[in-house]
Amino acid sequence: MGDNVSENEDEFIWQDYLETTKTTEVPHIVFTHVEQSLQNGFEEGMKLEVPLKDKPECHWIATVVMACGPLLRLRYEGDTARKNEFWCDMTKVQAHPLGWCEANRQTLEPPDYLAASIDILEVKQNLKDSVSVPSELLCGEGCTPVDRIKPLMKVEVQDQADPYRMWIATIVENVGGRLLLRYDVPEGVSAKDFWLFYSSSRIYPVGWANERGPPWVLRKPSNVMSTHKTEEWQAVLENSKTEASKLPFPRDILNKSRKSLCPHDVAIGNKLEAIHPGNMADICPATVVKIFDSYYFLVAIDVVRVTDNHQHTWLATSTHPYIFPVGWAAQHDLKVTHPRGWTCAQDEFEWEDYLAATNSTAAVLPPHPPVLHGAEPTMRLEAVDIDNPSHICVATVQQITNHLLWIHLETVDRLIQLNIKERFWPCFKPKRAVSLDSLEIFPVGWCDSNSYPLKAPKVIRRTPQPSDIKPPTKEDAPKETTTERSSSWCPMIYFNHKCFSGPFLSKGRLAGLPRHVGPGPVVLVMKEVLSMLISVAYISSRVLKELQCTGPPRPGMHLELLKAKYKSNVYRAMVEIVTSSDKVAEFCKEVCRKLQVCPHLFSPVPVGQKTCPENCHTLSKTRFLSVSTASSQSTLIGQRKAGRPPDSRKNTQFPWPRRPPSTRREYLSSFKKNGGLNQRQCDSRSASDDGEHKDKRMRYETRGIKLPNFGLKSSQMKQALGLIDIRSSASSSHSPEMSVNNKQINNSESKSEVSSDSSYVLKKRGRRSKAENERLRKLEELAQETKMDDSQYHVETNPLLWTIEDVYQYMKRTQDCDMLANLLRDEEFDGKALMLLNLPSCMDELNLNQKTALRLCRHVEAVKFAFFSNFVTDTDPS
Repeated sequence: MGDNVSENEDEFIWQDYLETTKTTEVPHIVFTHVEQSLQNGFEEGMKLEVPLKDKPECHWIATVVMACGPLLRLRYEGDTARKNEFWCDMTKVQAHPLGWCEANRQTLEPPDYLAASIDILEVKQNLKDSVSVPSELLCGEGCTPVDRIKPLMKVEVQDQADPYRMWIATIVENVGGRLLLRYDVPEGVSAKDFWLFYSSSRIYPVGWANERGPPWVLRKPSNVMSTHKTEEWQAVLENSKTEASKLPFPRDILNKSRKSLCPHDVAIGNKLEAIHPGNMADICPATVVKIFDSYYFLVAIDVVRVTDNHQHTWLATSTHPYIFPVGWAAQHDLKVTHPRGWTCAQDEFEWEDYLAATNSTAAVLPPHPPVLHGAEPTMRLEAVDIDNPSHICVATVQQITNHLLWIHLETVDRLIQLNIKERFWPCFKPKRAVSLDSLEIFPVGWCDSNSYPLKAPKVIRRTPQPSDIKPPTKEDAPKETTTERSSSWCPMIYFNHKCFSGPFLSKGRLAGLPRHVGPGPVVLVMKEVLSMLISVAYISSRVLKELQCTGPPRPGMHLELLKAKYKSNVYRAMVEIVTSSDKVAEFCKEVCRKLQVCPHLFSPVPVGQKTCPENCHTLSKTRFLSVSTASSQSTLIGQRKAGRPPDSRKNTQFPWPRRPPSTRREYLSSFKKNGGLNQRQCDSRSASDDGEHKDKRMRYETRGIKLPNFGLKSSQMKQALGLIDIRSSASSSHSPEMSVNNKQINNSESKSEVSSDSSYVLKKRGRRSKAENERLRKLEELAQETKMDDSQYHVETNPLLWTIEDVYQYMKRTQDCDMLANLLRDEEFDGKALMLLNLPSCMDELNLNQKTALRLCRHVEAVKFAFFSNFVTDTDPS
């Protein structure tokens, strides 16, 4: 399977999920390919020869009365009494088809209680028109197609671009009939494994091409690049045929017939509509580019400006589920996506203008017949992720158009891997089209029944737009009941960010969190909630310390390892998390008490600013803490200052950052020790800077945190990036308002007459450490490395109209950001999304390092500059 499975996937239970979301599953009858894979081939009325119970060396004929998998209910030939029927397990009893005893000179006689009432010759005479159980089902290898297909078997696979081009592939894995295949190639050739269901029209038994003859041919796959000679490929082919004969593939489970194909009536150059095979979401104009015969033809998605040799194509027949006649999308209220490079005055695609501009005609295709099915919107199913075919995800039916299901995969793993936050969700297209007869959709529970990991739903939900958020009313607020049942499924946890946020949490960052988390497994949801709270803290390690559990967990609690990143350090601690949904509300209030916040800051109940029971919005932080501490009814604690916990030095497992010694404290102690400054020192201080007394350094404190000198850091950053000239600014700056820190930076050009003690103190306060110097040096090197040649920027078309493929091609042409092309295409960035990127979003959301993010931002700014300079008049002012 090749991919690691999330540790939370084994906790997903379909029944709980359906009950929580109040949805139903797609009926199993929709998935005909799954139903066929479970059919065992035994039919009522078939006959076979089975050994007698008391005489295993003798056999007698029996008729199939009922079949339940490998279990058959049989009745002996000549016996009409139902009480004598018996069950026989085909996996344990060696039965044979009719005629086996005669062919192998074995004894065929009835049981003793039937010997006197039947004539063996007459029975044999009456069996001439009987249907025998196929010998394939009695060989002990299994009775269903899923059981009979074994790893290491070989099949012939039809090429994606040529219907008569075949090559042999080996079955690596069989998951409920879904086969992981690998082409047989010479040593040193890399070929990606791929998945196909066993009943796919591309799978044939070994020997099919040779049996049919021309135009069928065995030739290496068109998507495999190789420099090996024809003789080497021929040697691989002969070896594959030899191996296939040792473990033959069951040919009877495949029913390939040309009679099921309808002749087409299309010509090269005809236009039609097709689902884009790259994303299975866009309906695009397409062209018939090749005709193989009266059944098969090749369809390519239209591209006006070709920038590479890669084309998205469909190998199609007239009844292909993903191609449609011109105008089909408009008939079903669907939009047609403009071809890449096509520009027109209208936003909506017009087929008449396009056909006239391309001097082409519409293809004649038969209409898709109406399909009767039981699928409805909001129903759930399991579907393959086309971006990673090894993943099968929970999916939701969002729309049904004739024979197409527009589904949304509930799991988006790449968002989690890249730490992309919820506000970037609109950049991704959630709907994808699959046909009702697709072999890549499965009923609810299919993965579980085949022991295959199912990608569980994404717990975090998209943050609603402000216009979608309605103030909760008393009727809307969920009512707490005293008879809550214990369950592992957690309800939604709401972040009521307008409540009092306490001394540890940033109210601004808190407002940026999603409106709610869940529903989902209790441990998973609460772990996500606590991780979010840690991430919005002023000092994340401080909050983690408050939540840390130093002893064994209490009953009903589970220990989870949480992380906090503060500055350049990463801290870890074990935190208690509740395991039952009926204790979630109490657990939320307990965490609120530890963090000294309003007990309703996050809870299963949404509250507004003026509906909070604590009325916390009317009080300041200081007054709220004092009032809540004095109140016996309140659950807040405000007696302790938000500083270092008293036992922090005792914790040797997780070191905590120590606050650097205060320079002001050293200066005061030195002042007291020397009895104050002498006259010479005072004269020197007044002579060097007469206005320094007006600019005494003030110490600002916010919740016990010492603010950094932002002016110094800003100048250091500009110095590293080469934006200012230190020498020129130092020589031209003689203002008496200059800070002490700036004087220390230029201490080589300005000398002080302060005494040795005070000079030492002042220099110590402004001197940069070795680590700071090293950091500035790296920043300067980074700025030099990220400088780019302006000749790399080539923006020829309007970036606002760029599609995902246009963004991919632009990034692919760059010299320093070509490695990001696949990333942006996987995340479906079009022109609008690209121009919205900035340095923080590149680093935080796309998880890029600083150097790569700067390079990408330079290209973004170049695209934006070209847009405003050359194409801004093309946009609608409204």
